[in-house]
Amino acid sequence: MYFRCADCLSESWIDGDRVLRESDELSCSECGRDYVLKPVPDFGASVAAQYQATMALAQRRRVDPATSLSILLGVLSEQDLDHLGAANRAEEEPAEADLPAVSEAPRAGSKLVAALAEYDPAFTAAVTAGSLSVREAVRRGDREAYIGNLMSKYRFRREMAAAVADNRIALGRALAQLVANAPTEPAPHSGPRVSRFQVLVSAMVALTAISAAAVGVWRNSFAARPVPTTPVVAARPATPEAEIETKVAGESSPSPVARRVSLTAVERNDAGQMIEVRGPDPIAVLVAFCENRGGDLEPLEVTETKPQLGHARLGVFRDPERLQHSLAIWMRRDRRTGRWVAGDGRGEIPVREAPEMAPGAYRRNVPDS
Repeated sequence: MYFRCADCLSESWIDGDRVLRESDELSCSECGRDYVLKPVPDFGASVAAQYQATMALAQRRRVDPATSLSILLGVLSEQDLDHLGAANRAEEEPAEADLPAVSEAPRAGSKLVAALAEYDPAFTAAVTAGSLSVREAVRRGDREAYIGNLMSKYRFRREMAAAVADNRIALGRALAQLVANAPTEPAPHSGPRVSRFQVLVSAMVALTAISAAAVGVWRNSFAARPVPTTPVVAARPATPEAEIETKVAGESSPSPVARRVSLTAVERNDAGQMIEVRGPDPIAVLVAFCENRGGDLEPLEVTETKPQLGHARLGVFRDPERLQHSLAIWMRRDRRTGRWVAGDGRGEIPVREAPEMAPGAYRRNVPDS
């Protein structure tokens, strides 16, 4: 099933059919925000019970299943439904009594009049029709700029981008339609059709000709090469001084871990706190975090998360001031860039106690740098 992010309002797929429990972690595939679940008490103890509770709330509140599941998991609150507008409701049309009258003008001095002055007048039709809330229209800003951003980011046509901007269709459904309508057959060509057998025969003939030419050049160069008449002098063994210089030069080269750590990027806020670390792999992110945090932190290993997530890892380290147990940071893989990230770029990177790993769990020690 999908859940809906409270920040970017996009839908993200929950990997695998598993029971969602308290303290489980989910991550938004669009903006990367991480959530620690706090389900409602009567959510259900099985996958079937949780699915029935999700669909029942969706029918009762007239929202889509992704929004209903997010409310039951504590990702969205009841008040957050005002941000979503009518685009996240069920497929059935709302009753006419629920829609605002087009000819009915708002009273002077009301909150609606103040809000109308804050959003782009091009959203007026969508707000009047009820597909877009006033608060969401204010947040989206200029309608033409928003449509242009959707067209450049998702390759939408203008009609589809305008429908998403007005909340007449959800972003997830628009992307699904874009994938479904994508051409699957190769474009026809007007030239003569060439079979795979003809291509293979032509390649073999060309390879044979190239090999024969190379053999001829090698034979000619070998025949023209003069035979050496001077005795071959054996190379002198390296002196101890040369061995020492070679050893020192080898030791001065950086280790593989140090080279990967040099590719990391550390971001801090105005207070000097680390809010995000990006790197090519989890070990590089963990080492960069320990080196920039201060306090002689010692990186130990990279392990799997509990519960196990394919796109997330735990970076375990030791703090000399808290030797009673190891600590850990949560790292995730950015699906757009492929780099590993610790922190959300807003608050200080959280540190937690490292959980006990079961036998056979994924564990990778940090090599000596």
